[in-house]
Amino acid sequence: MILSTQSCDSTKESPDANGQNETVDSFESALPHGSSLANIEMTDEDKLKLAKAVGKEAVLISIDSLQDIIKQDSSGWCLYNFWNLDCIKCLEINNSLKQISIPDLKVKYVNTISLYPEQVNAYIRENEIVDDVFSIPTDTLENWAAQIDPTWNGTFPAMLLINNNDGTRLFYQQAFSKEELEAILGTLTL
Repeated sequence: MILSTQSCDSTKESPDANGQNETVDSFESALPHGSSLANIEMTDEDKLKLAKAVGKEAVLISIDSLQDIIKQDSSGWCLYNFWNLDCIKCLEINNSLKQISIPDLKVKYVNTISLYPEQVNAYIRENEIVDDVFSIPTDTLENWAAQIDPTWNGTFPAMLLINNNDGTRLFYQQAFSKEELEAILGTLTL
């Protein structure tokens, strides 16, 4: 069943996951043509992350794999933002999430329509999304939304906030302004 939707240019060395120094020639090469972050302060880690975003693509996974990822995350608070390209409110939330800085909160984007992977991947790069992005093929699944949260009817936008360390799970099926998102995320004990 298919549900409709509503809805800097210097060379820098940074340590990689193994503690080895990795050279970043130009993190701005990861930006879409004509973009510049000259006036934005970024840590070396953020610059490295952005440089690695060149050619970033959504990872196609099954709904079962996504559920495993959600259950196994023990890093504290994680926000799973469910979106698709047809949902304007979803894209507005994606933009707001990029602007909100909460150091210990991990954000993962879950695209729920994988019919146009080239457009999804172009969107990821054009919008400089450097966090994990997954795509789940929902077009062939029955009741896929209820597998994420039993109260979800499949409409967008939708957001799951979860902390497996203390068992807290919050699900929202609605649009939020940037200010509303900041208020909700600001209440989390990180």
